[in-house]
Amino acid sequence: MITEDFNAAVVQRAKLGIFGWYENYLIIGLPMLQSLTVEQLTSVLAHEFGHLSKNHARTANWIYRQRIRWVQLYMLIEQNSSKIDIIFRPFFKRFVPYFTAYSFPIARANEYEADKISVDLTSVETVAETLSTVNVIGCYLSEEFWPKIFNRTEDLPNPNIAPYLGYVQQLSEYIQTDTTSHWLEKSLSLRTDFEDTHPSLSDRLRAIGQPAKVVFAEQGNTADSLLGQRLTEITAVFDHKWQTEVLEAWQQQYQDIQQQKEYLVQINEKLAQNFELSLEEKFDQVDLTDRIMHQPAVAFQLMEKLYQEQQDHPLANFMYGRYLINQKNASAVAVLEKAMQLHEFNTLRCCELLYQYYNEQDDQLQAEKYQQLFEARTELEYNAMKERESVSAKDQFIAHELSQDQVDDLLAQLKEFSNIKKVFLVRKQTSFLSHIPCYVLAFSIKQGFGKISEDAVIQTMQFLHEKVQFPGETFLMSLDLQQNSKIKRKMSQLVSAKII
Repeated sequence: MITEDFNAAVVQRAKLGIFGWYENYLIIGLPMLQSLTVEQLTSVLAHEFGHLSKNHARTANWIYRQRIRWVQLYMLIEQNSSKIDIIFRPFFKRFVPYFTAYSFPIARANEYEADKISVDLTSVETVAETLSTVNVIGCYLSEEFWPKIFNRTEDLPNPNIAPYLGYVQQLSEYIQTDTTSHWLEKSLSLRTDFEDTHPSLSDRLRAIGQPAKVVFAEQGNTADSLLGQRLTEITAVFDHKWQTEVLEAWQQQYQDIQQQKEYLVQINEKLAQNFELSLEEKFDQVDLTDRIMHQPAVAFQLMEKLYQEQQDHPLANFMYGRYLINQKNASAVAVLEKAMQLHEFNTLRCCELLYQYYNEQDDQLQAEKYQQLFEARTELEYNAMKERESVSAKDQFIAHELSQDQVDDLLAQLKEFSNIKKVFLVRKQTSFLSHIPCYVLAFSIKQGFGKISEDAVIQTMQFLHEKVQFPGETFLMSLDLQQNSKIKRKMSQLVSAKII
């Protein structure tokens, strides 16, 4: 089976379900055929057939299916609490991570064995160069080829591009640059993580006792020639499929960019007429000059001036620090540190920049420091997000603590909804990022003849979401639904909760 992905894999499908009788499917991506020599492709195929010969595909597929089933069951139990769930939840919390921890090493071991089979069927040198080349071309596709194509949305209203037809030519022209050595170093620097099903490039090369060696196929000697006359047909099909799939998003992106260009023209004209720009316009001018007009030097000068004016502004510190760190300027560290102090939600993006900076400087101690900060903050934000995703009768509610002016402003907006009868406003008591309020606005609508329909409830909720500006993160819920009756009783116990 030929696909449009840069990949190769073996998939097995049981004709008789649990009784087996497996069919084997070899999946090869057209970009991989277009990128490798026939010899390198032979190495890839030998690796995939190695999975079959050792029954790896059957084992890997079984492991994958079981892992998905256990995770889905675990999530289902987490979302639907009951007395019975309490009995099983400790088991799942312990078993699912263990199953994942044991299944991934098995998958990685299978990759090592398949590499050995590929070495036996081709040569150790061919396997080493294929592994190295595939990793570098993967970087080229994700960091150069596809971004360059999608950048054409700036000047093309429609995706009149044939990426698969022009791929080989563009690859042959680009491989002459020095970027390929950077991508190889980047690939070699990656380490195998416990969540990886495939070992890292460096580990796989070490296992076969070979150094990295990138060998690109010369134009006219790529493995796609094996498709014969079907190559033109397959390429045309994939190009047409791609154009159809991206058409709507492409056209929208083109329109957005034209509007942004016009907005930048208006900002620059306003400045030329000696009008003072707002702070938001100044930030937009920097961003659009760099991102849309592709004038990073001019954008940096604008940002440097803006930073001098706004040295205590969180966004000014982040944007200026990002420019400095991209220039390998050590003063960026203090600026980005300040950006994190000024606004805690700058932490992830600042730590990512600082980790990359120190990693490139070979300062592993500092790089590890920011990696740990990044991981800790990621976990904190994830936990905060999870506990704000739902509201149940098990939650604890406290007074909203809004000022009277804030309450009056909210009431003025809610008066526009004549069908609302009652409104309760409380705060959900949270354990993570508790200093950031999580408000719960619960409403009840006026009842006509008969039972209140769910459609009426949903429609009201949509209007509230779209039309009302809430004082912060707010969870909307209906008190007319039977499942929320316990929550209604808990809210009624808070004196200040009922605002309508």
